[in-house]
Amino acid sequence: MADNGNPFGNWKHFEELFNGIASAQQGKVPDMGWVDKFIQNVMKQTVPAALGNALKPQQAAPASPAGQLETEVFETHRNVIVRIRIPAQVNPRNLQLFANSSKVKIEGPGKNVQFVRLPALVHSNSSKAEYQDGILQLQLRKKMNSDRFDELYIRFL
Repeated sequence: MADNGNPFGNWKHFEELFNGIASAQQGKVPDMGWVDKFIQNVMKQTVPAALGNALKPQQAAPASPAGQLETEVFETHRNVIVRIRIPAQVNPRNLQLFANSSKVKIEGPGKNVQFVRLPALVHSNSSKAEYQDGILQLQLRKKMNSDRFDELYIRFL
């Protein structure tokens, strides 16, 4: 990634590039294309490492069994997103969704039921679902882990 853990790469090269800014202040007009290249390079090196697998599908149904809907589950910093592909022969208005802190339940006509396990605990009461172009997308806000301590009051009997 960089010399001696430096996220900016070769420090001498970095200083040379920023000398171009100093020469611009002296009335010379340097080529500033290096700034764009520099920022793109830093982003390529740092962003994928920082995000890890957060934007990759956590769970996907590659080939759904008969009667099962294809689902994909994504996790961002604050939300769990569930995408459900609704086949053309299924009327999405006949579906019902239910959520608890760890699962989503999809109920269809004829008592068809499908569960989707979530990769993190969520606030089910602040969730939303939207349907567009054959995709039903659920956005569920994560419960944040907290190391905060709340005081417990002692009741003396």
